[in-house]
Amino acid sequence: MISDDEVFTYHGTRAELCQQVLTNLHFCLDKVLQDAEKEVARIFGRSQVRQRVKSRESLLRKIRRDGIEDPAKLPLAVEDLIGIRIVTPDKAQARRLFDWFQHVQGSWFYPIVGTPAFVPYTFENTNKYSLKSGYQAFHIAFVADHNFAWFSSQRYWPVEIQIMAQVWEFWADYSKTYFYADPTSANPALLPYSAAISKLLDAADELMSETAKILLAPAPTAPESTTVTPAGAPAATQAKPQVSAEQVRHWLSENIQGFFGDSAKIPNDFFVHKIADELTFANTSLEQLAALLGDEALRAKYRDLLQDNSLAYLPVYQQLLCMLLLTRGVSTDVLVDRLNAELRPLGIRLKSPGAE
Repeated sequence: MISDDEVFTYHGTRAELCQQVLTNLHFCLDKVLQDAEKEVARIFGRSQVRQRVKSRESLLRKIRRDGIEDPAKLPLAVEDLIGIRIVTPDKAQARRLFDWFQHVQGSWFYPIVGTPAFVPYTFENTNKYSLKSGYQAFHIAFVADHNFAWFSSQRYWPVEIQIMAQVWEFWADYSKTYFYADPTSANPALLPYSAAISKLLDAADELMSETAKILLAPAPTAPESTTVTPAGAPAATQAKPQVSAEQVRHWLSENIQGFFGDSAKIPNDFFVHKIADELTFANTSLEQLAALLGDEALRAKYRDLLQDNSLAYLPVYQQLLCMLLLTRGVSTDVLVDRLNAELRPLGIRLKSPGAE
């Protein structure tokens, strides 16, 4: 049996090297995903990436649980000595990213030994562990080949990439904290509840995703309605907005690719009306809006916000709202809070610069 001292010595001599390998892995992963096909790059840009080297205590629990007795077997027996977690907005995007990794496994983003192992811990794949515990994630395990010839004879570093939807990560962390007092052993009586709640959260994920699709889907242009006033009756007086939804739709049809990119689509009526309302409230004409979108100083602030949140872009309405708020000179906290209120249905949450 490996002693505690041997485990701590083993970890202590390799932890710093593991961190160096992890830094290199993250850099290469970020580069290859940013250069991937547009949909995959967009998903990664919207995702949160976390990383860690397995702690001494966690390593010791793994060794005791799996009965590892030979220190020489540790590099390959502990498959998640180095861990990277990618948290996507929803489970559909998590699966799309997982499928992409499987597609490119023949040209991996980092030197490895052998081939990566792909395991879908999901209800959809009827994974026994997921159905029993409620845990869901896509796991990719591989052994990185990185040589530190001047410092260590070890060159093989076990890595695990977890791809999780936001609700999956939430439930994994919540159930571990509140359902199981001892993280080394799950309470069997709580497992059915954990699985049942996880399935409800899975349904909520689908509902949020479908709602976002409906809200963002372009709607067909509807003909303008005509109000007929009976003969002799006084015409109804209405306060007309400075900018109408129809004017916004027409302006977008002529300008959307120029300001928002070739793949941008005209939002549906719900968001077109919201854009008109925002412009009216800001007392901003469509001509002034075009000038705002072309203002390089404002564009630079907008790009900084995206970069701080690892995003490639914001949807059309939220981007226009961001530019209008920036030109008003609101504080960063107010800007982020307002945008988050509009991004919540999409599963996106911005952070203020410097926030953890």
